[in-house]
Amino acid sequence: MEQYYQPELPDEGSIRLRDDEERHLLKVRRARVGDHFQCTDGLGKIAFVRIDGIGTQGCSYTLVKTENIASPVPQIHLAVALPRQESRLEWLLEKSVELGVHEITPLMTERGIRERIRKERWEKIMISALKQSLSAHLPVLNQACGLKEFLQQEHPQILLAHCHPTPKKLIGQVQLLPKLSLFIGPEGDFTEQEVKLISQKNSISVSLGDLRLRTETAVLVALAHIRQNQQLSETH
Repeated sequence: MEQYYQPELPDEGSIRLRDDEERHLLKVRRARVGDHFQCTDGLGKIAFVRIDGIGTQGCSYTLVKTENIASPVPQIHLAVALPRQESRLEWLLEKSVELGVHEITPLMTERGIRERIRKERWEKIMISALKQSLSAHLPVLNQACGLKEFLQQEHPQILLAHCHPTPKKLIGQVQLLPKLSLFIGPEGDFTEQEVKLISQKNSISVSLGDLRLRTETAVLVALAHIRQNQQLSETH
């Protein structure tokens, strides 16, 4: 079923779609009266909607029912030094949404980019991924943050992915807490000093395998392992 994004969804009654979403519904999907689709507010609510009328001044819709979807566990706060190429960055954001990340903070690191954060454009990309994946949870996209400042925040569990020759655990074998922060470094990795700084917070250094991965690939591999880890633990 087609999904659309509509903040502030009510529990019952009628709704009004955003103009861009309604244009897509009518012009691209060629929806008709009586058709059904679903909406999400990105906060866990899914609404199943029926088209009751189509007019020149807009359409009328009725909420058939709503459901509240629990946030994926563990709640993952992705702290990532962003790729330099725009296409790779957008791919990273898409996959983070699809794999159920709860929050994203772009990290400013010694070897990372310090360009202007295009928050509005990035949020549009994330909303598109939210709709495509039929997810009910849109990750919070924070402003870019320096490493020291970010470490001052509360982090119940830190998983630190890096390539320095220190003891590591396979990420798929880590006992996960309900909330965790996943640190992924820039092209060229975190510096040795940055690894030491993060390690002072009792972080767990994790291995993503023997190959050296690009930042966006490392994000995908780490998130996939975490989700598989959790699913396996739920079946035992």
